[in-house]
Amino acid sequence: MLIDAFLVFDQGTYSATTGMTGAAQFASGATTTSTNTLDMINARDMGDAPSGPGELSVNFQITAAYVGGTSVNFQLQGSTDNTTWTTYSETGAVPVASLGVGALLSLPLPPVNPDAGAIPRYYRTAYVNVGANTAGSVIAWLGARTYSQYYKPGIVVNN
Repeated sequence: MLIDAFLVFDQGTYSATTGMTGAAQFASGATTTSTNTLDMINARDMGDAPSGPGELSVNFQITAAYVGGTSVNFQLQGSTDNTTWTTYSETGAVPVASLGVGALLSLPLPPVNPDAGAIPRYYRTAYVNVGANTAGSVIAWLGARTYSQYYKPGIVVNN
């Protein structure tokens, strides 16, 4: 899987001793937002046509299990001015028990109806924590909708 660094909302880092770590996105009953905001330079509809499946999605890879809370709602938000944000797509409440290391969630990019408001220039992710989450890290990026050929955490392939 290849990930373009300019399309990363929350970046991971790798260490030979600790492995892959992501951005801490947990809070006690609060919403956190992505480390990076994607600026598309020009406002554009990144979603697909309403008649078929899209090619792009926002992907979330859990690198440290969520602990202590009830659930997390993963969201894609857009803005015309990088100040006021609108939620365009969300997973709904995902139980913390489902957010273990290696879990992969994907949000398809929906089409934006220009009749409903301006098309966004900026995109970010938001994490709505329900309950007292005390841990949880994630890598989030804009990329292909499915990754049917990826390895589970801990697999090493020698070249």
